[in-house]
Amino acid sequence: MQAVFEVHNTLGPGFIESIYEEALVFELEIRQIAFERQKTSKCGIRGELSEHSALILSLTVGSFLN
Repeated sequence: MQAVFEVHNTLGPGFIESIYEEALVFELEIRQIAFERQKTSKCGIRGELSEHSALILSLTVGSFLN
């Protein structure tokens, strides 16, 4: 999660999702954290993760109106 916060704190708001994704990939690589990019997976009805899954992260960018 530190990599996610690093990207957020460095870039701030206002970019399209692909920019944040590229930055997160960079952070994960320099931290030598294994990941799979744009991986689709099937999840049980209760949302169980497989024994090999550690974290599923969905990167979402939104805009907020005042």
